Amino acid sequence: MRAFVVRADSLAKVARRLGLGALMKLGKGEEQAGGRARPSLLADLFEAVAGAVFLSRGYDAARTFVLWALEESLAGLSSPKATADPKTTLQEHLQARTKCAPTYRLVQDAGPDHAKVFVSEVVHRGKVLGKGSGTSKKASEQAAAEEALRALGVPPFA
Repeated sequence: MRAFVVRADSLAKVARRLGLGALMKLGKGEEQAGGRARPSLLADLFEAVAGAVFLSRGYDAARTFVLWALEESLAGLSSPKATADPKTTLQEHLQARTKCAPTYRLVQDAGPDHAKVFVSEVVHRGKVLGKGSGTSKKASEQAAAEEALRALGVPPFA
């Protein structure tokens, strides 16, 4: 459950809701590349703000801030399935039906080091079920799994 709440996309969503992106100080290149909307930067910024609250006001204030900021994410933890990421959901779905786990393969790794784009495919029994891209291998695999779940009609991605 902790991993669900503190994963980068959850923290980025909170940072967006708090309007933290507008407060970031970015270089010209990062600004032009859309850095204010980049989930990894927004998640890092939220963590930095929480750390600053801790350093300036102490543990209790930081705990209060984090619980307040993550209240919406924490409320979504009513069932174990709500915390499953697309890769986990896909693996559970496929293994329950075929006893075979899916595999992931990186099919593209392009762009400069500061703005890499990864493309992955999820494969099951020799068949490509989905393809996805992201700014990390993990993100591209999650996107591929989400596409596969949609194609298979598996909730909550149906």
